Amino acid sequence: SALCAGGGPVLKPDSLAAMLKPQFGEESFGLGFALGTLDGRRRVGHGGAIYGFATELAALPDDKLGVVVVASRDLANAVTTRIADDALR
Repeated sequence: SALCAGGGPVLKPDSLAAMLKPQFGEESFGLGFALGTLDGRRRVGHGGAIYGFATELAALPDDKLGVVVVASRDLANAVTTRIADDALR
């Protein structure tokens, strides 16, 4: 919810802005987030995996819309990302 609330009570707005700003020139990574677009809209996210699980947190912050997908399966990151993107659409 902090992503959609401009930081809210959890983060200062300046901190969130820094997290969602490309950190390495033209790279598509902020601080803890992959930055990109989905159907022309700004998309931020972070995926992960550990023994038997795969996850994806994805948001369209300008639309105040976010989703979290968790799979209890190894090597399922492509699947969790696809489900997250479909849910955001």
